[in-house]
Amino acid sequence: MLSMNCDKIPAMELENYKIYLTLLEERVIKKHFDEQKPYILCRKGCAHCCKNGEFPLSEVEMKYLMFGYEKLKQDKKDAIKKKINNLISQAKENKQPRFRHACPFLFDDICSIYEFRPIICRTHGLMFFVEENGIQKNKIPDCAKIGLNYSSVYDAGKNIISDEMWKKSGIKPLPCAYNLSLKTLTNPEITKELGFVCGKSKPLIEWFIKF
Repeated sequence: MLSMNCDKIPAMELENYKIYLTLLEERVIKKHFDEQKPYILCRKGCAHCCKNGEFPLSEVEMKYLMFGYEKLKQDKKDAIKKKINNLISQAKENKQPRFRHACPFLFDDICSIYEFRPIICRTHGLMFFVEENGIQKNKIPDCAKIGLNYSSVYDAGKNIISDEMWKKSGIKPLPCAYNLSLKTLTNPEITKELGFVCGKSKPLIEWFIKF
């Protein structure tokens, strides 16, 4: 088994997290994707977002992901372990402030642990907003830059969603940004009432390595 650098999470807390995840998918994420359907080009086999990221996830998400890993066939588990070991070596040699890489759970542009994927993977593709110094800033998915999500209303020169382009597009729903930041969705003030705490968050590869 892969060695995770995280604490043991009680089974009941993990079950409560799974319930939360189901509710989040059904009542929030699916609703927003449906509302933004004209702008969303995510399809099975489109793995742009899986090939260059840090993939931050919380402790409870990591534990849930690894339950999914343990359900895979041994040859797939061995292949994932080999990818992760290679990434650990690269991460140790990385001289950049951030280490971005392809997800080791991706094979032939398909997620091998899709049912157990983290929240950031479930919400990716939608615009969301964060508050920085009291100012709301929209975060546009990277795939807008390569002609995918929101590209019909994305002004590459200004790196914004353009009102003018929206009006010309003829698309009725407004391109909206939602309150879907990880800081919000893993907020202990919310999750504690549901019987679990997400715990600390860090990039995927750091769960497997002690720098």
